[in-house]
Formats: sequence, structure tokens, C-alpha cells
Amino acid sequence: MELSKSVEPKEAELLLLLARAYKAATGKGIPAKRLVKLLYLIDLIARQYLGRAVSSFRYVWWDYGPYDTAIKAVAKQLVVADVAERTPEWDNDNLTVRLIAKRDEPLFTFAPTEDEIIRYVVQNYLTMGMEELINEVVYLTEPWKTKVGRKGDLLPMGVVDNAGRDAVGFDLEEVLRAEKEIEAGRGAATL
Repeated sequence: MELSKSVEPKEAELLLLLARAYKAATGKGIPAKRLVKLLYLIDLIARQYLGRAVSSFRYVWWDYGPYDTAIKAVAKQLVVADVAERTPEWDNDNLTVRLIAKRDEPLFTFAPTEDEIIRYVVQNYLTMGMEELINEVVYLTEPWKTKVGRKGDLLPMGVVDNAGRDAVGFDLEEVLRAEKEIEAGRGAATL
């Protein structure tokens, strides 16, 4: 089955990639709450270093942190297309919905800089304790701290645009391009 035309392959692949990585690390499907936090961090860090998000998700202030209802819609389309499944799990009175990728072949290939940011988020946050991830990472990000208004209001993601690039003093895209030139044997590249 194919994905609906309304689902962007890039967003679909982000969800599948995180689901595959989580299953490889834990043997389980990725909990929906964790999936949303990781997507937010990918977009946040991309905005810090690239000045743009990896996905088209638009995060709003919600219970337990940033959220976009489009994430749930993409997950649902992945299930309808039979490339993923959603499994509910009850632990006492708490429901955890997990997304499990059923497809290993990628739907989309990310740019090298996006790939590096995704890899960074996976390495540093994929299996971090949920309480730590929410309270010590997500809740301390600038868009979350500067939220104003009420539940459902759009978070000001633009407040972090290029902040990381400006702080370190180099352009991640230029660095990765230079590394590729060196690997290809074109000598020392200039930044």
C-alpha cells in the first residue's frame, strides 16, 4: 500500500527512522510521547544550526511539551499504508501507544546536515529517561521557555534560528561539504 498524497515522505521517514532506531535500542516500539519530543528536538537543533527545521511540523504548547496534531496524522497514515503499526500498552492506569516500523527501506533520503542532526538526537536522547528528557531537555529549550498564551498556541521556534551556528562560529553545511571533498580526494577544502 502507498502513503496518502497528503503525507510528506520526509515526515513519514522521520517517524519510521525514529521507530526503527528505538526498536533496535530497546526491542520495543517507540512511545508516542517520546517520538514527539525527539521530532521537536530534531527540528529545534536544525533551526539552531541550519536556520530551518527538518520537518514541516508546527509545534504548539501542549500537555507534556511541544506537539503538532499532524504527527498523529502521519503515524495513522503509516499504519493505513501498512509500513508501521501502533500498539497500545497499559501499565496500571497509563496508556502508552507505541509506533513500530514494519519497513526497513527508507522512504526519503535526508541531506547530510539533516542526517547529522538526526544522528545526534538519536545518540543523545533516544533512550534518555522520559522525566529527564521532558524536564531537563525539552522544558529548558528557548521556544518552550518563551511560550506565552494558552494550550494550543504556536511555539516561537524562530527564536533559536542560527543561534547554534552563531555561537560556534561555523556553518555545519560548509563543514560537512568540506569533509566530503576531503574524503573524495580533492585535497584540503577551505571553510
